[in-house]
Amino acid sequence: MDRSADFNGIVLVILSFLSLNLGDLFSKLLVRQGQSVYEIILYNNSVVLVAILIYAFVKKESLIPVNLKLSIIRGLIAFIAGVSFYTGLSITPLTELIPVTLLSPIVGIFLARIFLNEIFSPWIWFWGFIALIGALLASNITFAFSLGIIFGLVTAVGNAVVAIMVKMMPKEGVLSMTTVLVTVGILLVIPIVFFQETFSAPIPLNLINGFCILGFLIFNILAYKIVRRASTLPIYQYSLLIFAGIIGTTFLEETITLLALTGMVLILISGIFTAKVAND
Repeated sequence: MDRSADFNGIVLVILSFLSLNLGDLFSKLLVRQGQSVYEIILYNNSVVLVAILIYAFVKKESLIPVNLKLSIIRGLIAFIAGVSFYTGLSITPLTELIPVTLLSPIVGIFLARIFLNEIFSPWIWFWGFIALIGALLASNITFAFSLGIIFGLVTAVGNAVVAIMVKMMPKEGVLSMTTVLVTVGILLVIPIVFFQETFSAPIPLNLINGFCILGFLIFNILAYKIVRRASTLPIYQYSLLIFAGIIGTTFLEETITLLALTGMVLILISGIFTAKVAND
């Protein structure tokens, strides 16, 4: 693969995060209307699964995974990360939660070094520390260890593991990986939804939210499939800061303090220099 593949991967991953942030907006609106975290996951995963089944039927593509065990493990980790994120979103402003989840790229770099043997400069440690400080500031350091922020930290680690596992399954197809991931989530959440919850939010809003998640998954997996170095892509997750700031202040009536803005700037600077170091 050449540099054009890396560029295409960067574009795809940024598009995936834009789609994800739009999903965050709709998810926040849904929880404000009283919809449970598990209902959101059920709707999202169901939309994704139906879309995949239709596409596979039309294109006559197989959805049988090559590595079922790793795919299921990846699905379990994604489910835990999803529950943690939506739970945090239900009790924490989007503009405070997103910066904490952005520790995921730093975790992803270290995981790529450990499990994929990718080499990175010692400067990564320095910029990783700067990103950590920025995340604490951006999430309002006074409440850095609130329950919502803890859920954000769990999400960050889970997302990093899910992303890196794509490279651990080089022979796995995009459709089969995504199918197993969403199916695992559906199977886990169905008992909770139907025995403990009631459906409470409008279907159109859930469908829009689901298609946002579908876009995120497909763009993200395709990006990891075409780039040469998996450790470089998580850095572009920092684009979520810009999207979250715009969405939170414009549509959710959230405010960004000077302290939080300082933290976001630190995270952006860290992301830029980490990307530069990772590509050297």
